[in-house]
Amino acid sequence: MSVLVVKRWAEIPRRPLGVWLFDASKQAIGAGVAHAANIAIAIALVGYTDTGTTDECAMYFVNFSLDTSLGVVFNWMLLTLVTTAAKRMRWTALQTPGDYGDPVRVRVWLLQLLSWLGVILTAKLLIGRGIVYFQAGLVAYAAWVFAPLEGHPRVELIVVMVACPCLMNALQFWVQDSFLKKKTKYDLLPRTDKGHGKHHAGYHEYDVSDAPPSPPPYSLQSASLHHHPHHPSR
Repeated sequence: MSVLVVKRWAEIPRRPLGVWLFDASKQAIGAGVAHAANIAIAIALVGYTDTGTTDECAMYFVNFSLDTSLGVVFNWMLLTLVTTAAKRMRWTALQTPGDYGDPVRVRVWLLQLLSWLGVILTAKLLIGRGIVYFQAGLVAYAAWVFAPLEGHPRVELIVVMVACPCLMNALQFWVQDSFLKKKTKYDLLPRTDKGHGKHHAGYHEYDVSDAPPSPPPYSLQSASLHHHPHHPSR
């Protein structure tokens, strides 16, 4: 989760703390559910493909690797389908991910959390189905990857359950936060006034909805009506 703290610190404009906590909590809870699902899928796959040589750590690694790569794509596609359906069905709470109302409402966050968990579990089922379909190649790949650690079960456990999740989850969280948060339209303009907008290193947020109206287009006809050249008398 520390990667989300760094991401919020670097983003411009920075999300309000309450909104960021809601965004981050969706990923935290979703990661916990995904972790439990990964373990269950790995155990089920070992029982389904048990040849006497497949170990659960290797299958967990394969499942986790697919989850943090192909799973992110599935999550984005499924979330897009949810928001599209919400707009057609006029489900306001699910139309814009990361928008929890003004003021922020827990009910909206809870509905978005439940939809996000549904997205994650659906992606898990798709990935699990793919693993079963390509089981022969994936089992051989998992056995080849973990062959050097065959006599070191503790090292294998640390690599699979600690090292890989930390690195791969960091990248996954960073990417998923980009489509789980609310999109904002703004321009970065030089700061010319004080006490207006959110200042960030000499810049403030400029909402396009607050922009002054554009002047009417310049035309030759309007110019001729206001310009009367002086012709000297002969």
